[in-house]
Amino acid sequence: MKENIMSEEAFYELINGLEVVERLTMYGRKNIKYHVKKLQQENKKLNGAIQTYDILLKSNVEENKQLKEQLLVSQTNEETFRLEMEDITKILGLDENTNPITPNMRGIDGCNPMDETVQTALEAGITTVAAGPGSANVIGGTFFAYKTKGNCIDEMTIQNPIAMKAAFGENPKNCYKGKNIDTRMQISALLRETLEKTKEYMMKKDSGKDVDYDQKLEAMIPVIKKEIPLKCHAHRADDMLTAIRIAKEYDIEITLDHATDSRVILDQIKESGFPCICGPSLCHKDKFECANDSFETPNKMYEKGILFAITTDSPFNPQQYLPINAALAHKAGLPEEEAIKAITINPAK
Repeated sequence: MKENIMSEEAFYELINGLEVVERLTMYGRKNIKYHVKKLQQENKKLNGAIQTYDILLKSNVEENKQLKEQLLVSQTNEETFRLEMEDITKILGLDENTNPITPNMRGIDGCNPMDETVQTALEAGITTVAAGPGSANVIGGTFFAYKTKGNCIDEMTIQNPIAMKAAFGENPKNCYKGKNIDTRMQISALLRETLEKTKEYMMKKDSGKDVDYDQKLEAMIPVIKKEIPLKCHAHRADDMLTAIRIAKEYDIEITLDHATDSRVILDQIKESGFPCICGPSLCHKDKFECANDSFETPNKMYEKGILFAITTDSPFNPQQYLPINAALAHKAGLPEEEAIKAITINPAK
């Protein structure tokens, strides 16, 4: 059986072929040498059930002890440890454009693990993906996290659900223009209405009253209980501030996804305590609200002490380009170790 594995030469060619990495910006060549190897120990431990290929960093353990602890990576032996890269993405074509409120849609039901992009991501070292509906709807449905090795999404899934998708700005406006939504005010009103209905639904259930089952409101209960965050697609600063405002009103957790204009409201984001997901920046600024998209944004967040991750927002960037996005953020000022954390431990948090 042919092994699908990126060679060390191919890895160097991918990284060094970029103008942005005159030296190996992503992981530092000074005392870390890259090897792409078969994890024989893990495979043996799992009785050969899984064949995993990851980027192994072989180095002096003591010299890299601090880096290893920061990344919280898994040791495979005393000389090598694994760097698992995680991407936060959306599922291509998974938008229900028939109704702007669809919290009962589940991302896991629209994910095809046989799609070639899953294998391509794995071969590039992307071991974990958070995936779910796109941003057509005000509330789109649930995200879940899965490993990129396998052929059955149920077996590949790590946690489901991990978040509920919501969207502000141009996407829901354009999808429902002339139907349900023409303004940003209507987006906010629909979201508030759903949150309010969910709270009322929960109160009636908790009081023992007979309540007709509502699949949409049932799906929103974990958001109200703060068991999962509302994953808020927002580019413009005013949309991010609206998301923060609504989160405070209903005492829920959110993430600010894309956060394109965040550099002008860093103080407010920091004060809110909500984390951000930056990107995609390796693509065209295809909307007016993306005009300020920049690889400098992650460093500004780091300097302000805001928790953030970097995303490809696949399919807008192929998932295998996640390390390149991090490298470009490093070139734009983000410290090297922070660039690594932005595609490993930070998205895991």
